[in-house]
Amino acid sequence: LKRPLTEPRCVTGASCTFGGCAPPATPMAMCDQPRGSRALYWAAQATMCASMLVFFYECFAYNVVFLRRILPAVGKVHLAPLFRLLFDSVWAMGLWSYHQAHWADPGEVPAEWYDFVRRVGKALPIAPSRPEWQPNRATLCRKCPAPRPERAH
Repeated sequence: LKRPLTEPRCVTGASCTFGGCAPPATPMAMCDQPRGSRALYWAAQATMCASMLVFFYECFAYNVVFLRRILPAVGKVHLAPLFRLLFDSVWAMGLWSYHQAHWADPGEVPAEWYDFVRRVGKALPIAPSRPEWQPNRATLCRKCPAPRPERAH
């Protein structure tokens, strides 16, 4: 499904081309849509809680079931401290990485991008937006008709 490229509109609603339009005060000001709803917030929190449950179940299953029950049953109890140290170290790094990724600010489109779009103007090839990564292609935002760099909002 190809959408026709429309002429971008400023936040004020006036028609503009990026050659004559000032960049927005903040990059997300181009999208006049709200960033998210309460339902989206709670869905994200539920997903995070489910992921945390999986993390802790994995830790329980390995440390309690495997190390305390299965290893002794096969006569390899002497390996349990080494396996515990290795697994728990990797598990802690995974948990810390998930925590950092979940709470990190996703950032915003840099002001240099808007300067670039203004300089290039209509010569900038813009690909239709798709729900997949499109390397080395600028796409059109679905919420607002603003060109965006790859992997942006």
